[in-house]
Amino acid sequence: MPEPRWLGVFVEDRIDEKAADYLVEAGYPKAVADQLGPTISHIVLVRDGAEFVQIIVTPAAQRSVARRFVMDEWQATPDPFQGDITVRSIYRWDELCRTLQSSFETTDGHKFSVDFVYNDNFTKITKYRRAGQVEAVQQMHRIA
Repeated sequence: MPEPRWLGVFVEDRIDEKAADYLVEAGYPKAVADQLGPTISHIVLVRDGAEFVQIIVTPAAQRSVARRFVMDEWQATPDPFQGDITVRSIYRWDELCRTLQSSFETTDGHKFSVDFVYNDNFTKITKYRRAGQVEAVQQMHRIA
């Protein structure tokens, strides 16, 4: 089976001015949101057997977080920043729209989503992050 074209390594084109607000609405502690918000992140999307892995690397903040997922199945994992909170997530691929959709719910009541919309040749992404009343839109490009 060939690898999906949406796998790869992508980097944000610029700092997203709404990133910290989005992270707070998504349930991150304010100190973490303030640290991660004004930075450029890399997103790595790979397959590992029947699972996929999304790794978010934020070099300026010296942080990374990995989330394993099986397409179209809800998963529950501990929050990497708040161990007493569990995050439920589901990922879906929409071939017609070239979109990797992900939805999240936390045990403390936060709901948020991240959608990666790919261009025709899978070299660029428009990333839509939504939480509460905040929508953060950011451009990314493939580096590998």
